[in-house]
Amino acid sequence: YGSISRGNREREFSVGSGARKKRKPGKMQQFWNTYGAYGIGTLLTIDVISFGGIYATLSNANIDVVGLVGKYDFLGLVDLFGITQNQLSTNTTNLVTTFALYKLFGPIRLASAFLLTPMVARILNTRVKKR
Repeated sequence: YGSISRGNREREFSVGSGARKKRKPGKMQQFWNTYGAYGIGTLLTIDVISFGGIYATLSNANIDVVGLVGKYDFLGLVDLFGITQNQLSTNTTNLVTTFALYKLFGPIRLASAFLLTPMVARILNTRVKKR
């Protein structure tokens, strides 16, 4: 069974014959310990901007989204829910297509959050110290 040592943040786990093996926290845990709410705030900001940007682009572009969803059936939702071609509306298909593209670009959003969070934390910490 595992136990946590509070001083050095290393975890001990028993292995097979009762021997203890120490494991350091992963990168996500180190990131959370270092930046905390700054990381979540940065990720949520990037998520809202990207979802809104994709939706605005699809809504304002001259793209036949209804035709694309009917032809390629993004996420299998059309077949899953038994939606016919005449039941698809432009707003619904924009939202479904936006969600599919949002999920597709997930790794890029996460990587950009990891890259931008230290800079955001540094900027916000200097503004708090000036007050």
